[in-house]
Amino acid sequence: MSTTVADVRWLIVVLGLVVVATACSSSSSSSSSSSEPGTSPAPSASPPVVDFSATVTPGAEEIVVRWSLTNRSGDELLVPNLVPDSAGRFSSTANTVYVVPGTDADVELVKKAFEASGDAGDSLPSVGFTRLADGAVVEEVVRVPLPLSGYSPDGGASVPPDATSVVFCVGVVSPPFIASMGFNEHDGIETMNHGVAATQQHVFCSEPAEL
Repeated sequence: MSTTVADVRWLIVVLGLVVVATACSSSSSSSSSSSEPGTSPAPSASPPVVDFSATVTPGAEEIVVRWSLTNRSGDELLVPNLVPDSAGRFSSTANTVYVVPGTDADVELVKKAFEASGDAGDSLPSVGFTRLADGAVVEEVVRVPLPLSGYSPDGGASVPPDATSVVFCVGVVSPPFIASMGFNEHDGIETMNHGVAATQQHVFCSEPAEL
């Protein structure tokens, strides 16, 4: 039986379809095996979805901060809002904050985990936190006396005496919550270490206020 031009063209088309189907199958297999079973994906670099609001009102003798944060992320979040005093004691009030030089303002009043190199964060006084379920709210009224005095976990913060602006910030730590964050408990307050927690933290800040 003789082979016609039409037969040759039909054979070429069939072979082309086989090659395309094989390539697609190989690509799909490679994509589906990119994550090994039993491993967790890396934490997202995107900040968690929250509703955050804060007002900073400087007065003659103190700065009053009113802030609230609502978790809209779908996951539990940790909010390091329970700052110990210089003796490592946790107070029943919300008034203890870290006071450090700022970037968007001369001074930052902050409740957060601080970055630390290596294991240095394990040697710093820990910070207390609030577990915030999805949909839950944490809110505080914070009163910081004037004049401001620098305060940080390592005790080395100082603020400019002629500061003219101030901002309030709070950190939010996203999962996964791993053992190297150094979870512990002091007087019924859950705590964690600085350092590792800061690598999974996003910081939300108010608008600057004039002093």
